[in-house]
Amino acid sequence: MRIRLDDIEIDVEMIYKPSNRGVYFKYLGDNRFRLNSGYLYSEREIDSLFQKNKARVVRIMNRSDLNKKSEDTIHYLGRLLKLDLSISNEDRVYIVDDTLYVKCRDLSYRDKLIKRFYTEMVKEYTLSVFDSLFSRFSDLKIKKPSLRFKYTTTFYGKCFRRENMIEISGICMKMEPKYIDTVICHELCHFKYLGHQENFYRYFESKLPGAKRLQHEFRMLRYKDLV
Repeated sequence: MRIRLDDIEIDVEMIYKPSNRGVYFKYLGDNRFRLNSGYLYSEREIDSLFQKNKARVVRIMNRSDLNKKSEDTIHYLGRLLKLDLSISNEDRVYIVDDTLYVKCRDLSYRDKLIKRFYTEMVKEYTLSVFDSLFSRFSDLKIKKPSLRFKYTTTFYGKCFRRENMIEISGICMKMEPKYIDTVICHELCHFKYLGHQENFYRYFESKLPGAKRLQHEFRMLRYKDLV
């Protein structure tokens, strides 16, 4: 059934489950709701229920829209690119002008290809700047750390002091270069200070002026990309 809430129209389907003790709204996207209940509501009662809970319904829809991932665009080095997906006889990801092209034999492999591409690109970028950034840390008296790369959403970078190694996530390639540099310098600072105490941030700022501000800026980024 269709319900109008002020200037919004929503579609509602009723799922009757005798075992349910309460009433549950589930937003399905595209202005569609599912109502689960142990009571079999009439259409008039459903309309009344949604009118009484209008504010809650609108909040659910807005929250879902904010978290919805875009399948049309993706970020790369701070730029918003169009995303062009197509079936092909090859697996390939590349950028031309303002478009990231993803060609794959099977669309189920799409996300893996994009993640692999971003990991390869962050490796290429990191290797191009690492020597210059590491030269700022001559006081550490350590051998140049080895580098490892993988795509993860759980961290931007990690320092492994015992192995003398730094790991950088491919997800960093979505950010502007200055933020990737901040991640690299942050991990290098951990070779001197393990935790994030006051001394750590003083040292961080001495190696990269404005480091704390830059770190705060990129941590506030909320990309709603496909991957």
